[in-house]
Amino acid sequence: MIDEESPGPDAGAARVWSSPVTIGAILLLGLVLRVFAMVRFPLEQDELYTLAESRDLFHTTLAPGIDSRPLYYLLQHPLLSILPTSPVALRILPMIFGAAGLYVTWLIGRRYFGAIGGVVALLLVALSPWHLYASSMARYYSLVYLCAALVVLWLPEAYASDRPSRYLALLLVFLVGTLTHPSFVLAMVGVVFGLSLVRSDARFGFRWPSANAWRYLWGPYAAALLMEFVLLRVAGRKSAMANLGSRGVAATIRLVPAMIDWMTLPVFIAAVLGALILTYRRRSDRAVGVMTIAAAVSTSVLLLVASTRTGVYADYGIGMLPLLLLCVAALAHMFEKGIGRSMGAIIVLALVVGAGAPSIVSFLSDGLRFDYRPAYAEVTARDPNAAVLGWPEVLRKYYAANLHGYELRPDSAYLDRVTARDPDVWAVVSTKRYGIVEDDAGQLARWLSRRCQLENSFAHPRFDYRVYRVDLYHCQSERPSPVTLLQGAGR
Repeated sequence: MIDEESPGPDAGAARVWSSPVTIGAILLLGLVLRVFAMVRFPLEQDELYTLAESRDLFHTTLAPGIDSRPLYYLLQHPLLSILPTSPVALRILPMIFGAAGLYVTWLIGRRYFGAIGGVVALLLVALSPWHLYASSMARYYSLVYLCAALVVLWLPEAYASDRPSRYLALLLVFLVGTLTHPSFVLAMVGVVFGLSLVRSDARFGFRWPSANAWRYLWGPYAAALLMEFVLLRVAGRKSAMANLGSRGVAATIRLVPAMIDWMTLPVFIAAVLGALILTYRRRSDRAVGVMTIAAAVSTSVLLLVASTRTGVYADYGIGMLPLLLLCVAALAHMFEKGIGRSMGAIIVLALVVGAGAPSIVSFLSDGLRFDYRPAYAEVTARDPNAAVLGWPEVLRKYYAANLHGYELRPDSAYLDRVTARDPDVWAVVSTKRYGIVEDDAGQLARWLSRRCQLENSFAHPRFDYRVYRVDLYHCQSERPSPVTLLQGAGR
């Protein structure tokens, strides 16, 4: 760990990097970007579920319920009685947790890699599309990030000092993170294991937690997990630990690439390089590299294993993001014997942020979500009495409450029954780079090609690989053949 910048050619530059003006400007930039995203983008499916679950709490009819992740909803519940029901009101808590995450990330960078490392880590998280997304949607992932960042900040120091007060503070963080969402544990398994592989003298070797660590942290935490498990079983809510069924092989294969895409490929490459270099060098910060590698492996492996039994998403990996950003910040110190840390930091930021600019700009233009509003507005304007097929259905009901509708499913027999009942139907279809969402077998795509005519497509400009396009189709029980269309034109 580096608490102060060493004297030398970097000393003057370090004063600029550690200036309150510099830090405050980046914090302000991060806050402005998050407020912008909070007010700009439409609601997502899960955000409307947050509204219902925060209102009904343990009596929600939505599966799997909030029993295994109640904390965020308990915090949101009283706000619903104070604030008006609006996207901005729903997103205030995530934005606050996101802002706190920015500050803690700066503390982490400064703790391990001095003033320059703190500013590099802070700027990276301020511009991170993944963290921007988590901080601007009504869900709990920015709180998961905050808890993970606090563990990275406090756990190595607690092991070094062995003070009960440090362990008790960490116990509170672990309980908050776990009760916010079980996915918090995925990265923490790797963080704890990785820290245990590096001894206090920076040599490799397994070290067991001390008696104080067991007494004030791991013992009480294990007891709390056991108590939660028993309570869920006794209450008949064991199913709350699972997120419905598996999403299929294709969704599982896309998990790790999706997480890399969200953090941006340049950040991932730089983080891997930084983690490997830190692990190779026998210094006090070796544990950072080992923890990062272990956290990335544990998150990916546990997600892939869980995906065979339950639905998992790339969002669940956000707990490893603080360490990945920290390893990018560490790269600046690789230049300390050459051009210096200050110039090294500038080079690292220029390469990583510059190469990731398409993803950052794309997020500010389009977010990481679909915008169904233009499609439903067109149906309302052109055919207000028509039926509409839409998914997610909760968003169709929210944005097109005036339209009679059905859930859009990748099931041709079901869709045939819908068009038999309503021969004139519109379909609002979500399309990503790989094709129609939730249609890995291609059944919906084939049905649309047989029965429907593409009327319009809606998408904001993007400059990265991702696609969030909403296609609007007009469907009939029997789509006219080309010959019929020509004959109609002749009349």
